[in-house]
Amino acid sequence: MQLNPRQEQFVELICAWGRKHLREFPWRNSESPLEILVAEVLLQRTPAQRVEERFIQFRDRVLSVGASHRRDQIKREFRDLGLGKRIDWLLDALQIIEKEYSGRVPDAVEDLVLLPGVGRYTANAVLCLAYGRPVPMVDANVIRILTRVFGLSVHQQSKPGSEVVALAASLVPHDCARLYNLSMVDYGALICRKKPLCDDCPLVHLCLYYMCSRPADG
Repeated sequence: MQLNPRQEQFVELICAWGRKHLREFPWRNSESPLEILVAEVLLQRTPAQRVEERFIQFRDRVLSVGASHRRDQIKREFRDLGLGKRIDWLLDALQIIEKEYSGRVPDAVEDLVLLPGVGRYTANAVLCLAYGRPVPMVDANVIRILTRVFGLSVHQQSKPGSEVVALAASLVPHDCARLYNLSMVDYGALICRKKPLCDDCPLVHLCLYYMCSRPADG
């Protein structure tokens, strides 16, 4: 799908912002599909800062030999993170990967979403961040940015086939998909939040939400 000039400028500005402002997390320094899968499942319901504090320790526990036989112990060790079922999901998923995929995380979305605890966002995150695929990582942050900037209705926008999901897919640049997707995640967390920091936003001249919400001159 050919982007229009406004969409092209949006992608350029998001990537330019990301080159300067991306947050540093230990899982972002890895291209290991297993490590990225572990991180993305942890991040589903736990703030990134909390995951960062214990990620390396948790990663080493769940990826160690015999981890599935120590799940109760692992649950006790990481109770403070409120992981609940996610530890079971991860250990079950890792067993499936070992038995059915010879220890290699699958690189097809159809296989990934069959793993316990893996939805479309997590699957796409693995495909993009580990395998370099130009697929969108569409979470609440990304939906918020796109609906605001491009003036889309928020109703049912997270569903497959929705206008914003289609737009998100079309915007991912093939040559820097990882940078773009991580930039979108961080932009939604740091700038285009629920209460947006419009004064710090380089997208205001493109953003229909900003144009419609600012007071008229005079």
